[in-house]
Amino acid sequence: MIFMNIVKKTTTGLVASLVLFVTKASLVKAQVTIPTVGNEDTPLLEGFVIPLLNTVVGIGAIVAAAVLIYNGFLYMTASGEEGKVDKATKGITYAIVGLIIAAIAFMIVNFVIGLIADPQTME
Repeated sequence: MIFMNIVKKTTTGLVASLVLFVTKASLVKAQVTIPTVGNEDTPLLEGFVIPLLNTVVGIGAIVAAAVLIYNGFLYMTASGEEGKVDKATKGITYAIVGLIIAAIAFMIVNFVIGLIADPQTME
């Protein structure tokens, strides 16, 4: 119950922040020079930040999938014991919520990065 309240508050905060960012971003029209990675002409955002964020979200999804598999194994080997079944069921639920959060995080990161990388879409 406590976990679900935390998820609801976090999701509400993320959605509110995203809405505020998208609606207010078009008001800011500043000329910005984009830093580059090393001596290359690749912008820092595309060359370092995007792969880093996608890697972090991907690792989170892999961990959630591993937890799902582990708890599925616990569920199958519970032999009908009430405590073990409840523990495995909760673990499966949390793993599925983790996978959903990882997918939403991936979409939000790529959406926001797309807005930043292509300022024409903000107008």
